[in-house]
Amino acid sequence: MTKPISPPPELANNPEPARKAKQKRPRVPPVSLEKGEILDGPMPSDDDLMALYGTETPEAAKALFVTSIEALGEDASRYRQLIAAIGVEEKPQSSIEAMLLTQIVTTHVAMVRSASHLNHGNQMHPTWMKMMTSASATFLRQLEVLRKMRGGGDQTVRIEHVTINDGGQAIVGAVGGGGGSAKNER
Repeated sequence: MTKPISPPPELANNPEPARKAKQKRPRVPPVSLEKGEILDGPMPSDDDLMALYGTETPEAAKALFVTSIEALGEDASRYRQLIAAIGVEEKPQSSIEAMLLTQIVTTHVAMVRSASHLNHGNQMHPTWMKMMTSASATFLRQLEVLRKMRGGGDQTVRIEHVTINDGGQAIVGAVGGGGGSAKNER
C-alpha cells in the first residue's frame, strides 16, 4: 500500500498558494466540434480568442483559430483542445507569433499522424517515413524561429570603453572567432 504524499509543513495548513496558482492559470476556451465538422461548432468568445492568441482584434484571433482548425482537416475534433492549450501555455506576444504557434501545432499533428501510420502497419512504408521525417525537421526549424523571435537569436557584444596602459597593445577593428584546427607542434 502506498503512502499518500503530504505537502511540506509550511504549506500543509495554508491553502493560499494552491488557490493563487489556480487563479493565475489562464483558461483554455472550450472548443466543441463533432467529427466531420470543421467550423460548424460553437466558436470561443472574442475575448477568449484574443487572450489566447495575444491579438489586438477579434478578427485576427478568429482567423487564427479558424485556419488552425481547417489545417487539421476532418480530424480537427481530435486535436482542437491542443490548439487552444498551446496558445494558453505559450502565451503568444503578437499575431505573428500566434501564427507560428498554430503552424507548430499542425506540424506536430502531421508528424504524429505519420508516426501512427508507421506504427499500425506491418511494414515501414517509405512515404510515411519520409512525411514523418520532413514534419519532424520542419517542427524543429519552427521551434528555432520561435526561440529567435523571443529574443534568443544571435548576440552581439559591443565594447564601449577600453583602457590601455603603458606598454599595452590593442587590436582595433572587427575580431572574428578562431575556428581553425589545433595542431600538435613540437
